[in-house]
Amino acid sequence: MIYVFGSCVMDLLVPLPRLPRPGETVLGESYEMRPGGKGANQAVAAVRAGGLVSFFGAVGEDAFGRELRRSLEEEGIEPDGLAIVERPSAAALVMIGPNGENQIAVAAGANLEALAEQVPDAVLTSESLVVMQMEVRPEENWALLRRIRELGGRSMLNVAHRRESEYSATETLLSPPRSPSSAEWICCRRATHASRHGTLEVSAMASCPLVILLGGR
Repeated sequence: MIYVFGSCVMDLLVPLPRLPRPGETVLGESYEMRPGGKGANQAVAAVRAGGLVSFFGAVGEDAFGRELRRSLEEEGIEPDGLAIVERPSAAALVMIGPNGENQIAVAAGANLEALAEQVPDAVLTSESLVVMQMEVRPEENWALLRRIRELGGRSMLNVAHRRESEYSATETLLSPPRSPSSAEWICCRRATHASRHGTLEVSAMASCPLVILLGGR
């Protein structure tokens, strides 16, 4: 079973003839709403790849929140761990230029209310995988990672969007492997899968307690 702890965001996509400069308004003809967020996207990718997926996060009691929950259910993702909070659901404004370049602003909203304690100890086992990213409060990720390690579970952390202070906290939290032959975690950058002691096959990720994904934004 795969458990995703993280963000869900309603994306508002606005195609424009060109991206605005600071202080400038550029008119577009239309916009499109799409469910997104790095956490929800991880969950959708996992279920489409054949996994059994349950999602833990937070949305507001609003139209965006209802649509985000519906979209998870439609994909076959269990949304029982999706809390409803007083903050409005997260939203992102994605301005898209004619050549595909973009500018994005994200209001984190309810994602700031996602709590590590929503994920019960009972699911943090070696038979499951907990997937995270950096669109919730970092301290909630750290708290969940500590519990996973204590209980012998497995986890995958995509360190995006990471700031340098948050990446340093990741390094502090995770102790290095005890020996080159007993890797406790793997760092991955884009398509390159490497440990602290050299390149590893992708298959090694299946039995590694923690995989850290460094690539992308």
